[in-house]
Amino acid sequence: MSFDWNEYYQLSRELAGLATGVSTQEAKMRSAISRAYYAAFCKARDYLLQTYPEEVLPQGSDIHYYVPRRFESSSDKMRRDIGEHLRILRTYRNRADYDGVVRDLATTTQQALRRASSALQQLSKLK
Repeated sequence: MSFDWNEYYQLSRELAGLATGVSTQEAKMRSAISRAYYAAFCKARDYLLQTYPEEVLPQGSDIHYYVPRRFESSSDKMRRDIGEHLRILRTYRNRADYDGVVRDLATTTQQALRRASSALQQLSKLK
């Protein structure tokens, strides 16, 4: 059965402290995937902005392609790993945010959390 998109609204009310009920686990897992992606993506984007202030990053959705590619094109393995994590996390996030049915949602959620954690740890080690 397809995801009831109203569940995102219920979750938003819960997160804002306004809920009268409890969100479904599916809504929570989908949101966890999305937030994990944005945590890693924004940290990586900010790293690029701080490390290369002269570099002009693309605007709009193009930045979601640019940041992972920028890391993946590095000669440094850790940077390439970060780029791979970001690229895969974006795939997970797109599925969670747009697909009515996400197969193996619990597994995907755990994988997204592991990848985001790894990317964030690696980013914190970069100079």
